[in-house]
Amino acid sequence: MTSDTTSSARHFAVIALGLTVIGVVMLVAGRQASGLEILSLSGMFALLVASVVGIIALVIAVVSRVSGATVAMAGAAIVAPVVMLSAVLFPIFRSAHIVAQSRLCMQHLRTLSMAMLLYAEDWDKRYPPSRTWCDSIRPYVRSMDDYRCPAARHLQCGYAMNARLDRFKMEDLAQPEETVMLFDAIGGWNLAGGKELVARRHGDTPNFAFANGRVAYRYRVDSLRWEAR
Repeated sequence: MTSDTTSSARHFAVIALGLTVIGVVMLVAGRQASGLEILSLSGMFALLVASVVGIIALVIAVVSRVSGATVAMAGAAIVAPVVMLSAVLFPIFRSAHIVAQSRLCMQHLRTLSMAMLLYAEDWDKRYPPSRTWCDSIRPYVRSMDDYRCPAARHLQCGYAMNARLDRFKMEDLAQPEETVMLFDAIGGWNLAGGKELVARRHGDTPNFAFANGRVAYRYRVDSLRWEAR
């Protein structure tokens, strides 16, 4: 009976390890070939099944008190697919987290940019003073959380104002849709300046609010319009 149990545990362990190898091969092939995402998904499924089969092998081995070598083999059959799944899924989850933070950051920038425009409407069509911009638009901002970038919540304000727009008259700005107004920055209340303050968050693609209220992410900071003219 013990021999049969040992054999069953080993068979399950071998199947699990075999599925692990198949899963890894499918994952690698799916990542290298474009348009074969289904292959990567199948590989992840194979690894998931491998971990379940490995657990079955370990349970059989432990309950039946078979040899230590069989238990170790069953344990390896669990660890191998779990490690591979973790290696695959961690970057995916991390990427999803970065995207979610970037989207929330863009919402905050949109709120702040609208507050900047509302301020200008009430103050002779001029943007706020750059040295006090956070304080100036505070009456138009509902929550202090809107000043915080979700990727840098330790900062009281995670954004900066383009100092070139200091009290600049809106109607005198030639290309408001292309001129940077607010942006992901190293942080600081009422911080203002230029591209030297840009913080490359969100996977190295910082977010920007432009002088007409438009919000977008950009990788190439040098190509953006910072001059007010």
